[in-house]
Amino acid sequence: MERWTESHDANPDAVVIIRGGGAVNDLAWLNDYALAKLICELPMPVFTGIGHERDSTVLDEVAHTKFDTPSKVIAGIEQVIVRRTREAEDAYESVMQAAELAAERAKASVHRFDADVRAGARRQVEFAKRRSAELFAAVKEVSVTTIHRARVLTNDGVAAVLQGSAQTVAEARNESKVSVDFVLERAQSHTIRVRAAVDASYAVMSQSARRAVQDAKSKSEALMREIAGQGPANTLGRGFAVVRDVSGKPVTRVAQVNPGQVVSVQFLDGAIGAQVDGVKK
Repeated sequence: MERWTESHDANPDAVVIIRGGGAVNDLAWLNDYALAKLICELPMPVFTGIGHERDSTVLDEVAHTKFDTPSKVIAGIEQVIVRRTREAEDAYESVMQAAELAAERAKASVHRFDADVRAGARRQVEFAKRRSAELFAAVKEVSVTTIHRARVLTNDGVAAVLQGSAQTVAEARNESKVSVDFVLERAQSHTIRVRAAVDASYAVMSQSARRAVQDAKSKSEALMREIAGQGPANTLGRGFAVVRDVSGKPVTRVAQVNPGQVVSVQFLDGAIGAQVDGVKK
């Protein structure tokens, strides 16, 4: 079966297991459970023809059809083919006869229906002509009556429209006056609310500005005190000294003096002269 499926797309129509006759012991290997299970699970019928008429195996018991000998299997298959061929031929003949009969009946029905349709169409055309003439006369009469009524209704309608227009204009004037008063009242109320909100915002901003000015004043005074505390006298009083060159300018870097240069050193209570022996960077 594996080789069959490798070379064919569809399953075989049937599986045939045959073996020639011999000793009974020579057929014992066919009494196999796995082989019998495979036969039961195959999707197509299995025919067996094993040994002689007296021989019987497990495969014969589970097969679709059991034949006494291998030759009878071939004969049985041939009979099935012949029977199926005859059945197909008979079915084809029956189909052809039924088709011919149906075609004849359909042809007769078509002719009959065609005649009925033609006759019915002629009757409908005649009826439509008569009915159209009657309807045209009725429409003409109704049109004259409708035109007369329309004229009367038009005159009445114009008068009603004029009266209704005057009333509508008066109502519109009253509604407009009410609407203007309502709008003015709403605008005045909104103006009052906006003015109150502006006053509140101005008060908050004024308070915030005063607080910011006071904070800035306090910080300025603190900075002035700190600056005053950092003056030269206070710095010299903490043990520092100021070195000046011969022109009186403060010396802040080693690069500003040279060995042998005369400088003055200022202390809190006075100054002394000095000479630079060496420069160390």
